Amino acid sequence: SDSVTARAIIEVCKQLGWQHISFLVVDDSYGRSFKQDLETSASHVGINVAVSAKYLFSDVNTIRKGVAGIRESGVRVIIVVAFEDDIELISRVAEEEGVRDGYT
Repeated sequence: SDSVTARAIIEVCKQLGWQHISFLVVDDSYGRSFKQDLETSASHVGINVAVSAKYLFSDVNTIRKGVAGIRESGVRVIIVVAFEDDIELISRVAEEEGVRDGYT
């Protein structure tokens, strides 16, 4: 289930020693539910979710806003929950916003 997947992702973050993370998730029922599972799991293991940004499917403006918010937070770990079709656009926006090197 997705809650098990979310717990596994957060466990990996914990094992890697990441104490501050961020999310960029698609703003639909799946993305919101998965984000909630990630946030709950992070809270249970003491990981701080510094930014939890949402974006609209294939919408460059909301993607840019989310990526810029993550960049401004200084958090270097980003968990992306996205449609496959959005990955290239998110990567391009991240590069344009300077969110590439030094980020995980």
